[in-house]
Formats: sequence, C-alpha cells, structure tokens
Amino acid sequence: MNTPISIVTVNWRSKQYLLGLMDSLKAQDYRPLDVIVVNNSSEDELHLEQYSQQDFSVRVLDPQANLGFAGGTNIGIQAATAPYIMMLNPDTLVPAGSLMHLAGAMDADPTIDVALPKIMLGNDADRFDRVWDGYSRWGLALSTGYLERDVGQYDGRSDVFGARGAACLFRRSFFGDVGLLDEDLFAFYEDADLNLRGQCQGKRFVFVPSSRIVHFGNASTGSLHNPTVDRLSARNKILVFVKNMPGFLLFWHGWRLVALLCAQAVQHTFIVRDAKAYFSGILDAVKLLPRFIRKRREVQKKRTIRIWDLNARLKQSEQDFVASLKRLREQQGAKKPWFFLIHK
Repeated sequence: MNTPISIVTVNWRSKQYLLGLMDSLKAQDYRPLDVIVVNNSSEDELHLEQYSQQDFSVRVLDPQANLGFAGGTNIGIQAATAPYIMMLNPDTLVPAGSLMHLAGAMDADPTIDVALPKIMLGNDADRFDRVWDGYSRWGLALSTGYLERDVGQYDGRSDVFGARGAACLFRRSFFGDVGLLDEDLFAFYEDADLNLRGQCQGKRFVFVPSSRIVHFGNASTGSLHNPTVDRLSARNKILVFVKNMPGFLLFWHGWRLVALLCAQAVQHTFIVRDAKAYFSGILDAVKLLPRFIRKRREVQKKRTIRIWDLNARLKQSEQDFVASLKRLREQQGAKKPWFFLIHK
C-alpha cells in the first residue's frame, strides 16, 4: 500500500500547461493521489472533473482572488489530507515513476522531511532547470545546477540546503513544525524563506536523483526579468534575510546584503533598465520591516540549530553554487562574468 499523496498546484494563467500536468499525473502508477488545484486566476475556467477516478481525486478550489503563490499554496496545503504533500507548479510534467521514487525515499527513511527531484528544462530535457535551492550569506537565493547539462554530475542522493517550490514532496508534519508559506511575500523568495525556517529547525532536505520533473518555467510571469518579478525579488530578499538570520549572523553578514543590493542596483539601472521597479521593491521592504522584525522573533524562538552550524550550511550552499557555475561555464564555453548569471 502506497502512502497517500496530496498534490497542490496553484494556477495563474497557466491553463494550457495545467492540462498537460493533469495528463501526466493521471498516467502515474502511484496511487492514491489527491490533486488540489487552487485557481488564482479568474481568467481560467477549470473543468477537471473528467480526470477523477478511483484513487485519483481532483479538486478545484477558487479563492475568488489572486493570492499569489504563497497564499494559493497555503489554501491547498490546508485542504490536503494525505501524510505526504507535494508542491508542484502547473507548468510541469511528471514522468512515469517520479512520484514512486520520491515517496519511496521518504518511506524508507523517516528522518527525511522533504524529498526533491531533478528538475529539468521543458524545452531542453538534457539540461537542468535546477537540482536544488540554496541560500547565501549575502541574502541571495541560489539555484544549484541552473542550465547545466545532465552528464551524471548529480546522480548521487545527498542532503541539500533546500527545495524549489516548483516540485518537492513534504511530510505533513513539516508544516506543523515550521509553518506555512509566508503570504506577505506573495511570490518569489517564499520557498527560500521556507527552506531557511526548515534549516533553523534542523529539518532534512534530501535530493533524490532517480526522480525527475520537467519544468517549463516562467509560464505565468512570462520572463526572467519584468517589473513585477524584479520588484518582488528586491523586496523579498531583504525581508527573508531580516526574518530568518540569527542575531549574530544578521549583523555579521549584513554588509554582504547591502553590497549585493548595491551591485544589483547598478545591474538593474544600466543593464536590465528597470530601476524604478527595483527601487520600488527596496522601498516596499523598508515599509514592511517592522512586521518582519516581529516575525523573526517567532522564527528565532523555534530555532534549534546552532548559529555556527547554520553558517556552515550557508557556506556549503555557496560552494555548491559556485561549483555549479564553473561547470556551466565549462559546458557553454562562457566568457560572461559570473555576476550576470545571478538573476535573482
């Protein structure tokens, strides 16, 4: 008997991808599955009842508003009933056997709190969208494996810093301990925030390379850089850093965050040319700081990891990312400075 899985996906202008995801889920051998689609977009009328069958239920929840990825996902998590809960973007496809590998890893090892697959590009299935997420002492969310070609370099199971909200499997108990996604973040960096809170409580994130998910990426936002993305990313990187860094690390690494913000200000002013959106995000962060300072008290109250252990994990996360960039440059023969590969 398989452990039941509730799959939560948030739809926002992604109906054309969502139907493909539903087909790939229905084709899975893994049962029982409870698919919860939170329809954040009033533009998409979703009629998915035809997908329901024995041990494969489909529910569409309509919050009557766009609550962002964080708010929409939380509605789905709260409606979920299974012991395992999977976050899955609507612009993904699930190859055969992928759910079995993820759930099997968690069944075999009760100490695993989150299992994550290889996430491959939808338009180039031999390249990674990313393999896992990290976080740096500079306040930057890191995507290890980004655009690398899969030549077996990530074929070993390993403990990693964090998961990507696009595709990852959680134990229900994770959310009971760590909490839900922070709805004040709306979208972008909400998974970095969840990863950091998980790390602060000593949760285990394990990469399971035998599982693969195909991700088309940016299907809702449309591109890597647009005013909404850049405003929210600038705002949220400040808020997540302030909320989660233990006091000593907050002050010890604070200069790094300031340096990063200054460097990205130059990037957005002279290269991306959307300075208005970027600085609007900075201003929004300043306005929200009092609320997030109150939130950090709760995060630090629940923290079980020692400060130096967390700092070591942040450093390891940076080392993994730099090694990934080196491999990418070697594969592409890239001459572009590393800074311009850092888009978040």
